[in-house]
Amino acid sequence: MISKKNIWIFVLLITACSIKEQPQLSNEIKCRCAEYYATGEFGYGYYSFCSTVPVPVNYSYKSGPWKFWNLSGQLIAAGEFDNPEFEVDDHGGCSYKVIQNKIISTQWKFWDKNGNPINPNKNLIKTLESCQTIQ
Repeated sequence: MISKKNIWIFVLLITACSIKEQPQLSNEIKCRCAEYYATGEFGYGYYSFCSTVPVPVNYSYKSGPWKFWNLSGQLIAAGEFDNPEFEVDDHGGCSYKVIQNKIISTQWKFWDKNGNPINPNKNLIKTLESCQTIQ
C-alpha cells in the first residue's frame, strides 16, 4: 500500500523537474537540465549565510548515479557524482560549507552524438556539474 508520505515524495520529485519539447526518449528521463535531459537523484542541504542577520539558505546538489542525453535523445554521459564539501569563506561575515557536484571523468562514460565513446573536454564536465533543472 502506498502511504501519503510516499505520494508526497513522488509529487515533489516529479515537480522538481520539467520537460519541454521531449522527443521519444528513454522513460528514465526525469528532467531537463540546460541543453540536456537528465535523470538522477538530488541531495538537499542548507547553510547559514552570515550577514547583518544570519539567513538560512537551502540548496540542492546532484548525488549518486546520473545520465545525460542531448536534446536529440542520444545518451552523452553516465556516471556517479562525487560530493565533496567545499568551504566558502569569501561571502558574508563567516565561512560555511556546501556540498558540490563533481564529476571524476575516469569514473564516468561519455559519448559523442553518434554514440561513439569520447574523452570529455573540461567545458562539457563543467556544464554537467553546474547544470540546474529547469522548472
